[in-house]
Amino acid sequence: SIIESPETKTIKVEKSKKFAFNKKKAIILMAIFVVVLGVGFAYRIYSSTVDKIVEKDDQAGLITQVKNIAQKDDKFLQGEEEDRINVLLWGIGGKNHPGGTLTDTNLILSIKPSTNEAAMISLPRDLVVKIYDDENPKYWEGRKINYLYELGGMELGREKMEEITGLKIHYAGVLDFEGFRKIIDDMDGLDIYVDNAFTDIEYPDYNYGYQTISFNEGIEHMDGETALQYARSRHGNNGEGSDFSRAKRQQKIIAASKEKFLTPEVVANPKKSLEILDDLSDHISTNMEVWEMVKFAEMAMKIDKDKIINKVVDANPGGLLYSQIYPSTGAYVLIPNAGEYNYSEIHALCENIFNLSELRNENAKIEVQNGSPRNGLAAEVSDNLENAELNVVKTGNSKDQSTKYTTIYNLTDGSQPLTLNFLKGEVDAKAVISMSYEEFLLNVGSPESETSEPDEQPDFVVILGSDQYEPS
Repeated sequence: SIIESPETKTIKVEKSKKFAFNKKKAIILMAIFVVVLGVGFAYRIYSSTVDKIVEKDDQAGLITQVKNIAQKDDKFLQGEEEDRINVLLWGIGGKNHPGGTLTDTNLILSIKPSTNEAAMISLPRDLVVKIYDDENPKYWEGRKINYLYELGGMELGREKMEEITGLKIHYAGVLDFEGFRKIIDDMDGLDIYVDNAFTDIEYPDYNYGYQTISFNEGIEHMDGETALQYARSRHGNNGEGSDFSRAKRQQKIIAASKEKFLTPEVVANPKKSLEILDDLSDHISTNMEVWEMVKFAEMAMKIDKDKIINKVVDANPGGLLYSQIYPSTGAYVLIPNAGEYNYSEIHALCENIFNLSELRNENAKIEVQNGSPRNGLAAEVSDNLENAELNVVKTGNSKDQSTKYTTIYNLTDGSQPLTLNFLKGEVDAKAVISMSYEEFLLNVGSPESETSEPDEQPDFVVILGSDQYEPS
């Protein structure tokens, strides 16, 4: 059964000792920032903080670390030879926060070294996964993924994220709220473009209550606390009141943090670098060795912001999940459309994420028709496709509004296979039918209302069924 976590554990975090500058102990700084926020530049890290940061029993000693850094160009990161390095990034409340070891951020950062591309894939906290009970081998238990770190730390988290994504998770990093605030303040804040103005009247304060926060559309300069509010809010209005919308905001914060860190005011300022390291020493952990942090950071520096792919796995129309209230517990959970504990569609998305640029180059013309009784469904799914930079040329209502199963009509000669495969996964199509455009017009027909000129001939037509919001 799917159950909620037992009472939240109390976290005790010992306060770090301030350390003095010692050139002999300087190894490299900011790769830690990479593991935690996904991007950055390796500069200096002190051996006095490595034990706190590196969560690894067999980590190398200082001399070996320095030697490894010097030889890093001759060594491979995990996944580098396969041209795909995957890092699990978690954000937690930390000490003095209710549910301090539950993860608010569950994100896979992937780097493809050969093309200097990166992808950020966010998974919602309420997605359910099975946890094996060691005390009762016959018992399996459904848990939300935001409990993984609390229940089993990095080891369990990596294991279960591999099960969900189909990817090998090579590394993991954890950052708490206090560390998040401090590093952004150390960089003198971030300039973030707010896409949608919103107000959240249920944002948690620091006394077990709520406060009201608001953001206006446009560029906003955010200090650490404001950026944390922007990244955590999930009860806002204007379409910003979900775990999915906040996942998109978290990805914006990560990208902006990388850009800010690489400015001369930060990366070339030893004082700021040391402040960031000092502030982070109590608030992060990773299973990366120092030389691995350094090399990973150097790779991340080469990635242009236009070569970062952003994806949120969600339960919106056309998404890969659906929501339900579990009857025995009343818990709100998210289940894969493919079936309970069936992550095959998420696997396909994650494994093919770097094909998106090639997919866009196919420049296929896509028509979306709503074949269900639900108003606005075609527009919602079209928005998702356009967010992936696909070319949606028509939307409207199908002549048959009682369609149960989503179907894709392939009107090409097979020349755009990447688009077809992407559409199949994106809308969870139950059938693909190949025919000519003339046959389609004769047997099915164009939508009753169109968003483009009548002579815009599509390559693919997606007719949405009621299975988009009522999974069978």
